[in-house]
Amino acid sequence: MTGPLAATAKPELCAPGAASPLTPAYGFMAPQPLLAQSSVGVGHITPILDTDGSIRRVPAMVCFEGQAYPALAVAGLVAATGAQPMVSTNKPGLFTTNTPKTIDIGGLHLPVDAQGQMRVSYQMPRAGFASVSAVDVLQGKVPPSLLKGAWVLVGSTAFGGGDAVPTPQGGAVGGVEVHAQMMSAALDGGTPFVPAWAPLWPLATGLLALMRQEWALAVELMEQLRAVQGDKTPPFTYVMLVRALRCNLDPVRALEVANEGLKQYPDQIELAAETETLKDFAMSSKANATAEH
Repeated sequence: MTGPLAATAKPELCAPGAASPLTPAYGFMAPQPLLAQSSVGVGHITPILDTDGSIRRVPAMVCFEGQAYPALAVAGLVAATGAQPMVSTNKPGLFTTNTPKTIDIGGLHLPVDAQGQMRVSYQMPRAGFASVSAVDVLQGKVPPSLLKGAWVLVGSTAFGGGDAVPTPQGGAVGGVEVHAQMMSAALDGGTPFVPAWAPLWPLATGLLALMRQEWALAVELMEQLRAVQGDKTPPFTYVMLVRALRCNLDPVRALEVANEGLKQYPDQIELAAETETLKDFAMSSKANATAEH
């Protein structure tokens, strides 16, 4: 933990039992004291890394020692609009956002997921941002008209600057570009969100694959559906996944899934029947293998 860290608004968001889950922080590296003292706010630059190493999500706010600190993009919007962020709860609906909360900053709406994270939009091509050298600005080589009235982010784009991050656009870019994408999407009203009907997609396509007897695809889609449903996976999903695995000639995995389903639903008749069928198949296969030997 180094340097000063200015307090910010919304400490109630970090209170125990708060309705908005925020990402906890356990330390920080603050800007230089001169910059911090002359700024109107601070913002964190901590992303969430996906399994492929790319950045697709950033916590809208983080909690540190009972205070809530917004993401740099959010802090920039607050400073530019002069409006305090307001967190509202979304009404559930099939054709609405699946995000439980929305941050409103002076009419700019930023949807956040159940973990309090914002999705990063990469719809703006890299060429869509005007990039100028800090040296050229300091030496007066940049026309004032280019910067007048513009939203300007200052950051390092050199790989040696220690702020190179991977993105779904391919390759590594300066971290400042991630924040530029977030601010651009917010200003355009294009911050991504997950539709409420999204969890139904693996179910619909998985059932279609089963009907068409595309077993490998059916297994993949039903596994995705189970991952989405988590500990609330219903018996129907277990049964369809077991049948897809069995038809895809993977009885061992099918029996594993059936047993997992029975642990959660011990009285489920179809799962019990599938389990017995798979056990009989396993015993028959073992007997045949013994006889051949």
